[in-house]
Amino acid sequence: MPKSDLDHAEINAAFINQEKLGIENMRCGATSHKFGEIQQKHYDSMRIDKKRRIKHEWNITLIRELIKFSEAMWNYRCTYVHEEIEHSMEMQTRSLA
Repeated sequence: MPKSDLDHAEINAAFINQEKLGIENMRCGATSHKFGEIQQKHYDSMRIDKKRRIKHEWNITLIRELIKFSEAMWNYRCTYVHEEIEHSMEMQTRSLA
């Protein structure tokens, strides 16, 4: 969680809301809408290219990136487990030889 100072009150509220939804649910795309609202305030404060940036697109991009991250972690895990099994079988074969 971010610091509890007043400068980060909105972010703290978003993290608290996400904690109620479940941090682990972020991997499935269940994120607090407060993150999008904070991002929209940032977009509104920008002077350049306001029309193209909206919180809905940001929320979708966030969810896609979280899912891609989860998929990459799963692929890494599967590769690691598979290689570990191969190595252990190879070692067993060498031991028997």
